[in-house]
Amino acid sequence: MGIKKWCLWVALLYSTISLGTIQRDSIVIDTRWNRWHIESVSSTGNWIFMRQFFQNDTRKNKAFVINTASKKRIEVTGLNVLAFTANDFLLGKKGVDIIEMDLKTQKQFVLGKLKQHDWIIESHTLCYITEESELVLRRYQKKEKTKLTSIPGVTTYYLSP
Repeated sequence: MGIKKWCLWVALLYSTISLGTIQRDSIVIDTRWNRWHIESVSSTGNWIFMRQFFQNDTRKNKAFVINTASKKRIEVTGLNVLAFTANDFLLGKKGVDIIEMDLKTQKQFVLGKLKQHDWIIESHTLCYITEESELVLRRYQKKEKTKLTSIPGVTTYYLSP
């Protein structure tokens, strides 16, 4: 093999290897490309909270609550999930406000800007302090939500396990 053929062979091999290492992902370039991420699942397994992320255009990002049995999908873009209750309610945060959403009727109720809030999983109870320094305990039972107690003049509380 002559020196010219050998140099040509090495140059061809080198250029092939160089081009083979360039990463070209045509799917990511496409504006329709997106990822789905499950953030939360209800304790009953009936509802999931999912986000759709568009890598090329974050303004298109969306959030959904989906019923696993009926495949009913509710768009809740702008809402960060705090908890699912056992009776088909979603507790979430939208901006500075805490939102309570009935997933059956899709109606939202704004609890307001809360100073402190905790979700007690075992008893399905939301414990929170309103802007007016009122401690409220709200329980979510099988078919309804119930305000257990309301104590004015409370600035902070501690939960004991």
